[in-house]
Amino acid sequence: MESGLSSAYAIASISEKRFMKMYGDALGGEQYTCVVHQKASYINTRTEHIATAIQEMPHTAKPQFVISEAEYGRPLPPKFGPYVIPDEELKKISTPTLLIIGEQEIIYDAEQAIKRAEELVANIQTAIIPNASHMVNIEQTELVNSHILKFLSGNN
Repeated sequence: MESGLSSAYAIASISEKRFMKMYGDALGGEQYTCVVHQKASYINTRTEHIATAIQEMPHTAKPQFVISEAEYGRPLPPKFGPYVIPDEELKKISTPTLLIIGEQEIIYDAEQAIKRAEELVANIQTAIIPNASHMVNIEQTELVNSHILKFLSGNN
C-alpha cells in the first residue's frame, strides 16, 4: 500500500469503490477492504465532530466529554475509554517520572490524576499546564519543553 494512506482522512477521501479496486488484493479481499474503508470513514467523521465540538466549547468550561452508545451506534466495547493503570502497578514504578497534564484535560480530571500519581508513584514530579487540554505538548510547547528540560537536567 502507498505510504500516503497513513490516516483515516487519507483513506476516507478515496471513494469506497476506488479504494476496493486499488487495495482489495493487498488487504486480503473485498470484505476486509470494505471494513477498513468503513472504519476509516467513521473515524474521520467522528474526529471532525469532536474537533468541531471542542472548538465550540468556551475556554473557561470544564467539559465532560464521553461518547455514548447512541453516538457509537451499538453497545460500547468492554475496554472503551482511557486505560487506567491499577494502583498496584503504579506503586511498582521506581524510575524518576515526570507527569504533565493540561489544566483543561477532557478525558480525566487533571487535579485528581496528579493527586493519585503523587500518592502512588514514589519518584514523581508533576505539573499542571495552564490553558492546555489533552494536547498539552502542542498547546503549550515552550512551557512543556521547559518542564521536560528541567526534569532531564535534574534541576528540580
